[in-house]
Amino acid sequence: MSSRNRLKRLVLPSRVSKPKLDLKQTAKIIIDKQANIEGGFECPLCFEHMLPPFPRPLQRLISTLKKNEEEFNREQEAKHKLLVQQCVEEGSLVPPLVLLKPGISENDQQVICRMHKVELVMKPLGIKKGYPAQIDFEAIDDRIKQFKQELEEIIEDKQDSLFLTNAREAHKELGSVKARQATSMMNRFEETLPGYYGNRGSHYIMETLNEIFLKSNYLDKSKAEPLTPIEYIQQVLVPETGVRLIKQDLKLPNLQEASKVMKESTEYGSIVYSKIKKKE
Repeated sequence: MSSRNRLKRLVLPSRVSKPKLDLKQTAKIIIDKQANIEGGFECPLCFEHMLPPFPRPLQRLISTLKKNEEEFNREQEAKHKLLVQQCVEEGSLVPPLVLLKPGISENDQQVICRMHKVELVMKPLGIKKGYPAQIDFEAIDDRIKQFKQELEEIIEDKQDSLFLTNAREAHKELGSVKARQATSMMNRFEETLPGYYGNRGSHYIMETLNEIFLKSNYLDKSKAEPLTPIEYIQQVLVPETGVRLIKQDLKLPNLQEASKVMKESTEYGSIVYSKIKKKE
């Protein structure tokens, strides 16, 4: 077959017609997207874009930031108005109004970023896992006093404590000097945090335990050995108290179950309740 005949047999594909654009629908999509962007909020640190509704603490913060921005814009507009008048009087070219964003300090950026992660990620996760939505830190004093007898039994070696065992083994294996070094202390630090109560809870628990056992001189050097009394409070009694608070919160059947929750919720507590607030 000749090349001319082969060319005659070639059939070009038919042209596919493009669907007609629905301009009204397209405009509606653009407007809806723009409305979402305007109604949302972008974190100035991690640039994550969030859409409402927001939890109340985050909404208050966003409202404050937007209010500050509006006030800053009004100041810029007022200055530009004066500049326009001056240019008209002098017959010079009027520069366009370019609104600048108000500056946010690095510290404020970190506060904002932390808050949206706490309110939109960590707290919903905690609720899903059954952690208390709110903790009344002011009521911890009275609750801890309910555990006084059990904690005294640990101090008197009448009740076992895994935290005390771990502390004693660390001093036995490493020696007291190495056991108190920063590296060794940090390795054991997370194990002694009171779970979802976080650093704030640890602070409140420490204050109450100091009142009960240190200021009364009940916990002395002889009872605390090989730890110091303050180390005993931090490494043994704080986590033992945390376990009991969690058991009470979640109505768990035993301390072993509460210990599991405390270990699992350490990261949650260190993020959600990282800030220490003084008692009123």
